[in-house]
Formats: sequence, structure tokens, C-alpha cells
Amino acid sequence: MPVLNDEKYNQLRFQQTKAEGKNPSWYQPRLDAAAKEKAARLKTLSAKDVEMTGIDWLWPNRFAIGKLGIIAGLPDEGKGQITCDIVARITTTTGDKNWPCNEGKAPHGNVIIASAEDDFSDTIKPRLCAAGANMDRIRFVDCVYERDKDRIV
Repeated sequence: MPVLNDEKYNQLRFQQTKAEGKNPSWYQPRLDAAAKEKAARLKTLSAKDVEMTGIDWLWPNRFAIGKLGIIAGLPDEGKGQITCDIVARITTTTGDKNWPCNEGKAPHGNVIIASAEDDFSDTIKPRLCAAGANMDRIRFVDCVYERDKDRIV
């Protein structure tokens, strides 16, 4: 009986799965030298080389500056309304700049919004206008430009 290495076994299993009419999406063939050169690589660094720094807070202990902030929850629980209120406090120089619960004041700045749930034209912009946000300081992420093609986010 011939000895099968992992690659040969996977090839045979791939052929059998395909013959059964199933999608063998689990099969990942080994890459040749040219394909390896083009493949994505993982870049790591040693923990001992990382210098610790403090966090600059947008809203103390809730949202950090320069970090990804996510508001998650069930539908129709007010996530979009809260987001628009936060954006309005950041993008304007007048009005209520105080965070709730006396947790400081919102800094003045620009905001980038990416949304997979609400539409920019019929939901997000009207809410931002109602909250008093400065539209000149807000950018919506529409799509990602990647090697001569746009990809919806």
C-alpha cells in the first residue's frame, strides 16, 4: 500500500469530494515559488520591542482617539441616534459640547463614518442635521479603491 503524505491525501479527498458534487472549498493547494512571492505575509514584532503609551480619550473611558469605536446592539435601539449625537458634539464649536454624566467636553474635530446598516442619504445625514452636526467636518466611507476596482465596504 502506498504511503500518502498530507498533500497527496488532500488531493485525493479533493477529487472524491468534487466527484460527489460537493464544493471542496476546504482544499488549499500548496503554492509554487511564484505564488508564494505574491502571497500575503504575516509581519510580527516582539512584545519586548513595543513601547507602552497612554491612551488619548475622545470620550473618557468610552471612545479613544485613533482607535476603532463600535456601537453594537439590537435593531432600533438608538445606535444611530447616539452616533449622530456624538458626531454633532465633535464637529461643532457651539452648542452642548459636554459628554453625558459630566464626563468632560467633546474635542473639536473631523469624523469618518462607515455604516453597513443605515443609508447615508435617507437616514444618517438627516439625523446628523437634526443633531446640529457640521457637514463640512464629516466624511462617509463609500467604498474601497483596490487595484483598479471599487469594492463596497
